[in-house]
Amino acid sequence: MKKLLWLIISVMSVGLTVSQTTQRTTISAHAHGAHNREARLYIESDQVSKQRTKIAETVIDSMGNFSFDVPLETIKKAYIAIDYYETYIYLQPNENYKMRFDTFDFFMYERVNPYKTDSYLSYAFETPDSNELNQLIWRFEYYWDEFLQEHSFEMASNTPFKQEVMDFVKRMDAQFDYSGHAYFQNYKRYALAQLEFMQTTYNKRTLFVNYLSDKPIL
Repeated sequence: MKKLLWLIISVMSVGLTVSQTTQRTTISAHAHGAHNREARLYIESDQVSKQRTKIAETVIDSMGNFSFDVPLETIKKAYIAIDYYETYIYLQPNENYKMRFDTFDFFMYERVNPYKTDSYLSYAFETPDSNELNQLIWRFEYYWDEFLQEHSFEMASNTPFKQEVMDFVKRMDAQFDYSGHAYFQNYKRYALAQLEFMQTTYNKRTLFVNYLSDKPIL
């Protein structure tokens, strides 16, 4: 998600990280057609510069299965890479993720320059959960991208669409009201704050009170 969102999250994350204790997080995955290839797990260690740190690697077995078991103190955005191709996932401490990658023709893509394919791996969880962090973020990003596409002309021409922004904020709050996931609610809050800031829907003081003052720290 956008730069302002990650800047706020990264600056505010220090205090929580100190207080957390390390727990184990496991990932069990199946990637058809990726047998004998290298799988790597990175975490986004700096959300401003997008710097990544590799924390695990393994070789995918002959059946296309692989797993990671890593220590984790707090929620992190992570990347799973298979050879040149990758996808992202948000990892929580003490969670067990079971995922299945969509069929991907590695051989076909390797016949061209893999650095120019811009191909991303896609996956699904074996047991979908509408209140799971990744699936909450996926749904929100779908609505977010859809909204930006609908108003791409206004954005390109600097035409205000404040009322539409206000309506979208209300719709997103209502759409995800059922979820009590604190990280996601803050993720959504900061994303919507950026959208409102872009459109100057409110002045800066009102935005600060609505979204930052006395709000939970990520």
